[in-house]
Amino acid sequence: MAAERLKRQANVLVRAVLSIALIGGLAYKIGSAEILAQMQTVRPLALLIVVILLASHVLIVTPRWASILGALGYRRTSFALIGSVFLGFLFNQVLPTAVGGDVVRVWRARQLEVPLDISIHSVLIDRASGIVVVLVAVMALLPLADPAALRSGLSWMVGTLTVGGLAACAALWAVGAARPLPIRIIAGVQRAAAAFNISVSRLAHSPRELAVVIALSCVGQAIPVAAIVLLASALGIELSLVDYAVVTFGALLAAAIPISLAGWGVREGALVVLFGTYGVAAEKAFTVSVLLGACLTLAAAPGALALLGGRPRPLENSAGGMLHRDVENLG
Repeated sequence: MAAERLKRQANVLVRAVLSIALIGGLAYKIGSAEILAQMQTVRPLALLIVVILLASHVLIVTPRWASILGALGYRRTSFALIGSVFLGFLFNQVLPTAVGGDVVRVWRARQLEVPLDISIHSVLIDRASGIVVVLVAVMALLPLADPAALRSGLSWMVGTLTVGGLAACAALWAVGAARPLPIRIIAGVQRAAAAFNISVSRLAHSPRELAVVIALSCVGQAIPVAAIVLLASALGIELSLVDYAVVTFGALLAAAIPISLAGWGVREGALVVLFGTYGVAAEKAFTVSVLLGACLTLAAAPGALALLGGRPRPLENSAGGMLHRDVENLG
């Protein structure tokens, strides 16, 4: 236990050092005076609108998660889940990795009498649905981006992230579909992946819930695009909506790589590089990213109210545990 605790602490330290090093290095190279000058040009009202916009994302994630749970046989109302989603947003911003909030949501789902495996699968599917929409959107929009930006390296940078994400999704499915190998650790991973595949298949065979998940995922990914459009416009950056979307999605994919604290540092570097392919000054791109991170943190603040509300109240399970028994049979 002591060794495991030490390992976690070292992991946190490494991520914190990396985030600070990336942000500090970028700020030093760009110039703190230039960055501060850019920040002073953004009106507080614009920041308030961005905070409200980002906070509204909970209204997308909550019914999406509820639809996924319903497809998996455990219907819970959005009212019962909204506090958990806000709490997850908060912990995503304050814990060392973006999956910290997902762990909190799993824990809260367990308090609503959802089995552990289904709780994990529902949160993973919820997160994956947004990523898949981003990957598909990038593939569709990248050919429509500014040709000059594509020639400047935008295509290979965003394309590499997209191909890597799609390959990871395909690999996860293949691991679960393959025959278990006679190696205990690997076989355990394969059983876990196979169980997850069952949950994904159950959602795929629930047309109504699947349609809701896809629709809400599309709307949800428009929110960070709108936030960056507002912040960038306040700084005098002018791009087409397609180009804004490509830059935003590329930065989201980069920030999802679990190597820093809540994406800090990686997000800033990605936006500086991606906006740079359009000729946007580094100080403006860096300012957009820092303000976005600050607004995300403020938007997640209502999650603290969920802590004050205590344990969520369990609800009657309307659909039994059929899928849970299917998952258990894999063991």
